[in-house]
Amino acid sequence: MPIDQMLRQAKAACVQCSYCTELCSRHMLGHSLQPHKIMRKFAMGTDVDEILEDEDVKQVLICSECGICEEYACPMGLQPRRINSLLKALYKKEAFRYNRKETEHKANAMRQYRKVSSERLAARLGLYQYYHLEIDKLIELRPKTVAIPIQQHIGAPSRPVVKAGDAVCQDQLIAECPDGSLGANIHASVAGTVLETEERIILKG
Repeated sequence: MPIDQMLRQAKAACVQCSYCTELCSRHMLGHSLQPHKIMRKFAMGTDVDEILEDEDVKQVLICSECGICEEYACPMGLQPRRINSLLKALYKKEAFRYNRKETEHKANAMRQYRKVSSERLAARLGLYQYYHLEIDKLIELRPKTVAIPIQQHIGAPSRPVVKAGDAVCQDQLIAECPDGSLGANIHASVAGTVLETEERIILKG
């Protein structure tokens, strides 16, 4: 869904029930993240960039993007997780770093009563028919190509140490984290030939 459509839906449909906050795993652990406030300010603004200085909005940086707010909590079918992801990307583009104000976090007293049942979540996602499926055989898949992103979540992108045309072995180092950066070294999950090393390393088995 395009950003402008998400903005229009938030303006028209968000009822500020705060269910997204009440079930937010980060909020329940005592963090200051409150998705319903972010939705409110996102809906009230005329431009996404104008809300980035808001202290409530800055809390998106600790969102784990688990999706409970979007796939389970919201009764209006809105996209709090996608909006959080969008705002996080904007902060990253501006090289903004999250500054924690709290010295300690205390879990919400209602946390034990607000945990989401995996069975109910499966039903909400339309996957209940598979919930009790028993797997009685193991099948090993051998894909023809494997694409491995050089940026693992929010860390710094790793630098490829291989180039197109190189033959690599399984578990071989194919990209390394830059010195002084928070990130991860990346190893080949399969043996094969390197096809591409731009935003992702593509291996052909």
